[in-house]
Amino acid sequence: MIKYQFSVSLSDQSPITAPIRQLMEEAATEATARAAAARKDRTFAVSDLPIDETHIQVEMNSLTPIPSPTRSLSALSRSMLSLDKDDLLSGHIVRGCVIKAVLLSVTDEAVTSISDLDMVTTVLRMVYGVSNGYREKALAKRYVEKIRQVVLEYLGKKRPTPSGGAH
Repeated sequence: MIKYQFSVSLSDQSPITAPIRQLMEEAATEATARAAAARKDRTFAVSDLPIDETHIQVEMNSLTPIPSPTRSLSALSRSMLSLDKDDLLSGHIVRGCVIKAVLLSVTDEAVTSISDLDMVTTVLRMVYGVSNGYREKALAKRYVEKIRQVVLEYLGKKRPTPSGGAH
């Protein structure tokens, strides 16, 4: 898992009020739920602790490297705009931009555990070719064959004995 940490502010650098922070948190949840984020295995989250009155920390996680991580925050901007029913952002948009972001850090952490749902989802994506490029498709194909061998071994050991019971 690759973690991207950003310092995010409103485009006009005004203080982030509680309602705007709430909007950002809701937008992070919506951006994570969008089809593009699911297809690219990306998640967004707003940190509990602000950096200062005009900046908050936003984390974006991805299973694969992102060539232009700051541009990927446009999903967060789009979600903020679509959720802003109270016009909280009016007056904060500068040259068509809602937020400014600076990449603070990138850490690549090995995935050491996975939920059953994430495992099944990942295997289905591998089997049906949902990937980000040729290298990933080739890697998925190779590992699908390994998974196939494990499943065949499991099915072979699970066969019922001649007396009708299982091993």
